[in-house]
Amino acid sequence: QASRDNANFLHDLTLAQVQAGGAIFDSQGFNVTIAQTLFNTGGGGLTKIGSGTVTLTGANGYTGTTAVNAGKLVITTDSTGGGDLTLAHGTGLGVIVKSANAQLNAATLTLATSTAASLDIDLGAFGNPALAPLNVSGEIAINGTLTLNIADSLAQLGQFPLVQYGSRTGAGNFVLGSLPPGVQAHLVTNVLNSIDLVITGASTPRWEGTVAGGVWDINNTVNWIDLGTAAASTYFEGTPVLFNDDATGTTTVNLVTTVNPGNVTLNNVTLPYTLIGAGKISGNTGLTKQGAGTFALANTGGNSFTGPTVIAEGTLIVTNLANGGSPSAIGASSANPTNLVIGKGVLSYAGPAVTINRGYNNQATNSTIDTQGDLSLSGSPLAALGSGFIKTGPAQLAYRAAGSNHLSGGFNPGYHAAAGTVLFDGTAGSQINRSQSEFWVGGSTTSGAALVLSNTTVIIDSWLGVGHGNGTIGNTASVTVNNSKLQTGNLSLGYDNGLPGNSAFQILTLNGASTLTNRGDSNLGESPGSTATVSINGTSLFWLANRCFLGQRSSATGTVTIANSGRMIINNGWFSIGNGDFGSGSVLIKDAGSLFVSGDLNVTDGGASIGRLTLQDNATASGNAIYVGKSIGTIATAVISAGTLTARGNNFRVGQNGGSLGTVNMSGGTVAVSGELWVGEAGQGIWNQTGGAVYSTNWLAIARNGGGASIGTYNISAGSLAELDPGDQFIVAENGSAH
Repeated sequence: QASRDNANFLHDLTLAQVQAGGAIFDSQGFNVTIAQTLFNTGGGGLTKIGSGTVTLTGANGYTGTTAVNAGKLVITTDSTGGGDLTLAHGTGLGVIVKSANAQLNAATLTLATSTAASLDIDLGAFGNPALAPLNVSGEIAINGTLTLNIADSLAQLGQFPLVQYGSRTGAGNFVLGSLPPGVQAHLVTNVLNSIDLVITGASTPRWEGTVAGGVWDINNTVNWIDLGTAAASTYFEGTPVLFNDDATGTTTVNLVTTVNPGNVTLNNVTLPYTLIGAGKISGNTGLTKQGAGTFALANTGGNSFTGPTVIAEGTLIVTNLANGGSPSAIGASSANPTNLVIGKGVLSYAGPAVTINRGYNNQATNSTIDTQGDLSLSGSPLAALGSGFIKTGPAQLAYRAAGSNHLSGGFNPGYHAAAGTVLFDGTAGSQINRSQSEFWVGGSTTSGAALVLSNTTVIIDSWLGVGHGNGTIGNTASVTVNNSKLQTGNLSLGYDNGLPGNSAFQILTLNGASTLTNRGDSNLGESPGSTATVSINGTSLFWLANRCFLGQRSSATGTVTIANSGRMIINNGWFSIGNGDFGSGSVLIKDAGSLFVSGDLNVTDGGASIGRLTLQDNATASGNAIYVGKSIGTIATAVISAGTLTARGNNFRVGQNGGSLGTVNMSGGTVAVSGELWVGEAGQGIWNQTGGAVYSTNWLAIARNGGGASIGTYNISAGSLAELDPGDQFIVAENGSAH
């Protein structure tokens, strides 16, 4: 039940299922939009009650009856359920065509009374359709007058179906209601069971640009072709205008006055356009960019049109933007995000740094904002089901809206910061940003990228990929978290995405009282050629649910610094500092920083890896077991000048397997071992102690295993070494050589 106008009434639920009892929406006189996809479970339908309008924009799959009992219901051709449609007296049904020749399918259509209802069909800017936008496979029962209102941004002469049906009953009839400006048309009942629209006049000027100066004025300069007559023409007020690749003259359009076109369609692929001049586009019209080409809106008059700007394809370049309701390149529509729709296109901002109260509506898998200048949005974004978003350009895109910001709709990756900086700033109020699927920072082979969080929360349902396929030229991808919360499904720093010759840098920094909660695995320095750096500062917490690799694969490098009172907790897994052939990892814990590993703390793990662990000041680190030099060919070092290193529930082993080299250099602090302490178990272990205290509650063994190949060295010139259980053994050179 609605309590106000709301362009984002229901959205981003994990799953919305219409069961046998059906769904009821009461708009109560308000206008609301439901982007949430309504899936079918049990064959339920949907009932619209209350005055006002409910607009369904999702790809709905429910199969029951859709009943409009009051007000108006608008459905797009993305809906696929195909159930029955019924309209009560005085109600309205709207159909929005989302792509060329798209259809809304229904089993039956019933106008239930002998009075009136309306059917609004928005044909978009796709030209005359070959297929009926409303396709009823069974019976239509027209018991009253059904008024057809047509919106068409690219009207052309010809006949085409609006409503297709299997059979027809009832004494009612279809009548034609509103038409776009400049369009003359009538309805006909086709013997092939369709209600057709016949357009007999369509004054749609198409830009030709052959008159010197490329002037766009009113009923004066013949720079247009009338699509209805194919004759040279001027522009006259109220007609929709088209800019496409058919122009034979200039595509620099000089707008010299205020114009009020019925609609503006930019459908260019190969010809780039630029709109200049002191004039402006005004009226209640909208602007639609189609085609893969570029169109720059560089006129200085301050466009004041109030309809939406839709970037379906290609690139729309603007150099000035303003708050909703104020003139700008994209008009003076309200700040409602439905007034800036980005489909498979790019909004490129190339002006000075600006903050506006707009959001945007992400409708495709590659909806893009390109920032050549800094752009801050204090309005919220919307994301359609299955959508994804890309940020390009060297400048910053900032999200400053309080409340919930929905960044993507399930496409993978959900959000891709490919270049420049993305900032989420919750200074204005509590802010929660959510990305379905993966979130990539970097991912371009030509540039790095940065993500900054400030006083906010970001929730990523799947992987956070920092430096995801970031190329071979040393690009840097970074994430900085300032007094914020970041939640991820999994975490990767430096995945090459299958690109050979990877060479890139990744930086993750937690500042202040930040929290990074990773619910899955962590790969820090994942692929060969990656260099990952992690810094945990202030009182920040890096919490990891599962295992963590630092320098995961051959020639990958990972570094972690835990400073101040920062904490790193691995809740249910191990920590490998260096892994894989020549993977390298280094951890520095200083000040009052701490590291807790529920499983093994491995200074080197698999392959010929290299690892280093350093404790300073009042630092603490612990693992269930601790290994310094674990596998064959590993080289590991632990440096302890202060602080406490604890093996909580198992052994501390230095040089565990044959061919491994583990070294502990200890000048202070404490090493506490709940199990056994082995120096040179089957490999080579070296312990140099010039201070501090070492104690074990079980065996002490130097060069014990390895069939005589183990080498254990324990040099102690100061400090203490103690075995706390007098009943346990101190074993020296049982199966190796001790020094």
